[in-house]
Amino acid sequence: MRTFRFKGFTFAGVRALSVAEQQERGPDSAWRNCTHQLPKVTSCPVLKDRESGWDYAAFYKAAERAGCGHLDLFQVRGQGATLYLPASNYLFILPGDV
Repeated sequence: MRTFRFKGFTFAGVRALSVAEQQERGPDSAWRNCTHQLPKVTSCPVLKDRESGWDYAAFYKAAERAGCGHLDLFQVRGQGATLYLPASNYLFILPGDV
């Protein structure tokens, strides 16, 4: 797994979203899982939103330099198996078994 530093955190690229996860609807939809957890995003221990330092474009520039720019799901060193899904305005949290 390639890692890179971004805003004081060490990210590791895990994988791209599956076809089912890329769909807007359906039980495996990453978007569905994210929107249902929006209220919980404020408790994110990493970079939850723009006010806390989240920058989607800068994140993917760092990921590209590390060879992870094509991936959708990331882990953060020290945060266990939790998966993070970068989006325009938030860094969403997904369960590790997604």
